[in-house]
Amino acid sequence: MRAIALERDPDALLVVAAKACATALGADAAWVVAQSEHVPLASGSFGFEPGAIGPEVFQAYLFRVEDEVLVRGATRGDSLGLAEALAFENLVVARWAIEGCIGFVFVMNRPGSAFTDEDGELLSGLTAQIGCGWRTANDLLIARATHSVHRTLVEQLPAVTYYRALDKPGIPSFVSPQVVELLGFSQEEVMGDAEFFKNRVHPDDREGISANQAAYRPAGTHQPIRVEYRLLHRDGSVRWVHNHALSVRDQADQARLVVGVIIDVTEQKLADQAKREVEKRLEEQLRQTQKLDAVGRLAGGIAHEFNNLLGVILGYTQMMQGRALDDATRADLAQVTEAAERAKRLTSQMLAFTGRQLVEPRIVDVGELVQGMDSLLTTMLGADITLSVSVEGDAHTTSIDPSELQQLLLNLVSNARDASPRGGKVDVSVARAAAGALAQPGAFVRVTVKDEGRGMTESTRLRVFEPFFTTKERGKGTGLGLSMALGVAKEAGGDITVDSSPDSGSVFSVFLPLVTARTTALPRRVSEQRLRAAAGPDTVAPRSSETILVVEDEPALRRLVCRLLRARGYRVLEAANGNEALQVAEQQPAFDLLLTDVVMPGPTGRELFDELTRRGQVRPVLFMSGYTDDTIVRHGVREAEFTLLAKPFSSAALYEKVRAVLDQAQSSACESAKDSR
Repeated sequence: MRAIALERDPDALLVVAAKACATALGADAAWVVAQSEHVPLASGSFGFEPGAIGPEVFQAYLFRVEDEVLVRGATRGDSLGLAEALAFENLVVARWAIEGCIGFVFVMNRPGSAFTDEDGELLSGLTAQIGCGWRTANDLLIARATHSVHRTLVEQLPAVTYYRALDKPGIPSFVSPQVVELLGFSQEEVMGDAEFFKNRVHPDDREGISANQAAYRPAGTHQPIRVEYRLLHRDGSVRWVHNHALSVRDQADQARLVVGVIIDVTEQKLADQAKREVEKRLEEQLRQTQKLDAVGRLAGGIAHEFNNLLGVILGYTQMMQGRALDDATRADLAQVTEAAERAKRLTSQMLAFTGRQLVEPRIVDVGELVQGMDSLLTTMLGADITLSVSVEGDAHTTSIDPSELQQLLLNLVSNARDASPRGGKVDVSVARAAAGALAQPGAFVRVTVKDEGRGMTESTRLRVFEPFFTTKERGKGTGLGLSMALGVAKEAGGDITVDSSPDSGSVFSVFLPLVTARTTALPRRVSEQRLRAAAGPDTVAPRSSETILVVEDEPALRRLVCRLLRARGYRVLEAANGNEALQVAEQQPAFDLLLTDVVMPGPTGRELFDELTRRGQVRPVLFMSGYTDDTIVRHGVREAEFTLLAKPFSSAALYEKVRAVLDQAQSSACESAKDSR
């Protein structure tokens, strides 16, 4: 029976056992069948080939055997589940049932004599040995299969598995091969060094890891321990890992082993960190944008009040200049007027810098505008940066809103200043662009802003116009200036290019379509050039007799406007707000023009106009405002629908706008009368 004890394959063991039983009992053939919860059915034979083996063999035969050993005479093979209906002269059968394993042995045809009870007892002993051997072989097979599956699983998992004995701190008994990919060290190097993991843990994480390892005491917690920390790769790089470990305990509930899985979470950590940085940057950009918006709203409110005051100052100084004055007084008034004009330009530039100036494309000489900004740009750059402004040739005209062009230049010069922390020189030049300077056809005016600052790398240069992209320190920039500048140039039909390299400064070139015409249609808002041209004391406007309802909440400006209109022969009705204007209109409905501020307490200018229209008192309207464009639009006044007079305005501008609106209304009335005939 040694062969049975040495066999480790369950199926082969049954064949060996059948042969051994036949030999021991001097029979021609033997057949062994076994079944367990892990191996539903197995068979072995000696001397013949069995037929199809199924559970019915146990059900139909074995379990009808009441005795442990059965001895019979002639028996048909088909009754035993064999393939052929062989006739056995004699037969002895024994069975076993050992801890979930059951089976039986047939020994058949002993030549010359029948089987005896002693043969049955011998077979019973052999059968018990076969059952034990088969169960052992079966358990070993299962163990090998389980080990194979475990090994395959461990080696295929995207993680490092390990275990170590608690009585051998720091020395793992097993580490899976993935440790090579994780840390660049072999299994042998890891398992041969008691200080390996201690030395591989990032210095900043070692204290926390020591505290976690203390939880692996023999009588420690039953709960798994989860911890994230950093490990150092052989090449010096850092790997973020998640270590999930638990203790394995003996029958006395004492922890003997620590089993764990180490998962590389570096990519996830980096992605989470990048996401947090993006979110943080977006939050900062949002705060900066909100700050800019708040500054813009504040600037708009200040500009409104300031423009009202400037309107009063300019209006009264112009009236005084029209009187008979001595030369000294006239010179003094000229100084007052010049200071007021400078204040007006400063207000306009402040609104341009915040992006809240009224937008009015018109024909602009870029060279004149740049030269006019010389003092403002010098102040912006500071004492340690020298400004040079040059204009080559003449007639550098383009169609653009002057305030937007000012904003564009302010952004570019501000960028040049920030790129030159050690001072230096900034050159601003205006010239005609050479043919082929841009891919798109046509002639262009080129405005160049050149600095001697730090310059940019190629990657930065490619992203410099992206919204919210900035290389400045946190809180020092929003990343909107250059993108806004590019937007202005694109809107005007042009473009901006940049040449730069590290430590060699930068050159921003603004290309704007060249417009050869020197004049353009009168804009719905009075231009600065027209205001200055019409602001002199010798301006003479034709006298008129129409009635105008003036609505203005600033008393000084309202008194000035009414006085100027009466001086030209107009009959003037005045109101301090929308409610008062409705009362005046109810008492004196026969007026020819509504001249009203846009933003007022109570009904706004647009609401006042709508209410008069609802009452049937439809009149031409001229809106005036010192607020910025977005505020005016929010109050229902769009230039596509109405004529707007921007504050501060001169007396000539007031006369011109009032006359233009009245004449247009009279012309429309005449056309309607002709059509009705």
